[in-house]
Amino acid sequence: MEKNKNTDFKLIKNSKGEIIGHVKKLWFREFLRIVYDIYGLYLDSTYGFISINKLIVKSQKEIAKHSKIDIRDLSKQNFYYGKGQPDNKDSHIMYISKIGETRERNKKNGRNFKNIANFCLVLIYQYWEDYYREKIANDIGIEKKSLKLDIFGDIRILRKSIIHHRAKALEEVEKCNLLKWFKKGDEININNEKFVIIINYIFNSIYNDISEEYKKYGYVNVKQEEYASKKYLNLE
Repeated sequence: MEKNKNTDFKLIKNSKGEIIGHVKKLWFREFLRIVYDIYGLYLDSTYGFISINKLIVKSQKEIAKHSKIDIRDLSKQNFYYGKGQPDNKDSHIMYISKIGETRERNKKNGRNFKNIANFCLVLIYQYWEDYYREKIANDIGIEKKSLKLDIFGDIRILRKSIIHHRAKALEEVEKCNLLKWFKKGDEININNEKFVIIINYIFNSIYNDISEEYKKYGYVNVKQEEYASKKYLNLE
């Protein structure tokens, strides 16, 4: 049994940690858990951006109130990320920008929102294309190239514009089958609502479009405008 280093199988252990058998690994569920984790990363990040923005605004108001300095002047001052206490000789600055610029990039749908959505989209695609697509294809008895899903075809197209064209839409985006949001020359801007739609498309497609076998896991086909959740995504 120890020879079972083939990751297509999951080892079963008893309460003592002894291997007592194995079952076929459901690669599609492992992939969807990774997608769900990336979705969590996206949400953590966007809420964090908003919190940073609110903290800066609050601090500026407090400083302006007690020092009579105009907030517009405060926005021109530097914002630092550093390591160590400022008065410690061993401390150092890791990143510097203007306070106003920091506020702008962290506001809702600011540059950070756009970047994290694009990064997460590219990351999901790389997990799919470089590893899990082949595993899932083998699981259902077909070759990797034969496993084609519209949602990943669309993500591939968006990824090309993001990576190779500085997030400016190439003409190819107009060939998307599901994500029909952009025209040639548009900025690839995946806002919160669009990101949720993408996540739901992925789960719906994996459960319902690959194999009749997967439908027995009871995926609920939620409306696109609803937020993904463990209840809907069947990851409990």
